[in-house]
Amino acid sequence: MSSDYYTQVARGDVPGQSLVHKFGRNASVGTTLVPICDGGFYRTPKTDATVTLALISDDANDTAAGTGAREITLNYLTSAGVETTATIATNGTTESTGTVTGVWRLLRAWVSASGSYATQSVGSQNGTITIRVSGAGATWATIPEVGTTGFAVAQSLIGAYTIPAGKTGYILSNTYTVESNKTGTCYLFARSGADELVSPYSALRLKNIYSGLANATHIPHKSYEKYTEMTDMIVMGTVSTTGIVSAEFELLLIDNPT
Repeated sequence: MSSDYYTQVARGDVPGQSLVHKFGRNASVGTTLVPICDGGFYRTPKTDATVTLALISDDANDTAAGTGAREITLNYLTSAGVETTATIATNGTTESTGTVTGVWRLLRAWVSASGSYATQSVGSQNGTITIRVSGAGATWATIPEVGTTGFAVAQSLIGAYTIPAGKTGYILSNTYTVESNKTGTCYLFARSGADELVSPYSALRLKNIYSGLANATHIPHKSYEKYTEMTDMIVMGTVSTTGIVSAEFELLLIDNPT
């Protein structure tokens, strides 16, 4: 397929098709296999164990009337695999009063309103924002500050994705980056039937493995591997000496026939 075709898809000119660009980063990858997501996890409960998510910042200025992040948007799947978005107003260092219920998979989150006009030296958030189960429960994602100066990225870093219901995904490419002067291995795992409730369950299978990675490596997929609806896709990695690993992948989503 030509690049012109993908441009048409991105513009919304091809009915029933869309592109997904996923990327993640884990600053503390060692010899133990971990997801390439900020914080090192990707929550995958069963469909009968959805959660209610809230958020909290470690900076008081990330509040609905503050100079930092004022609102966070969550992009998630319901237990039926329906892709949904919802917003939560920030509340500084106190957990938000607003929540999002019925979350099965959190695909991404971002700062959707800020009290500051961002520049190269002023970010759109003032602290690290944690998205967690309401009532100080388990962390599901963070919107961090990165770099030596802690600059706000206003975006979650989740190197994982779950194919929504009614869609089939075709992977177009992977890109992996391992911190300079270190080598690592990245693995793409996939588990179809993520909505299964009783055993036997579908396996979390290794689909790609790339060893001896150093710096940036881009891998195009000529065969466009197919991933069916309700399939979890999780990039994991190891590094010989603890370091930073980034991962991104692109998918073409096509609506299933009706």
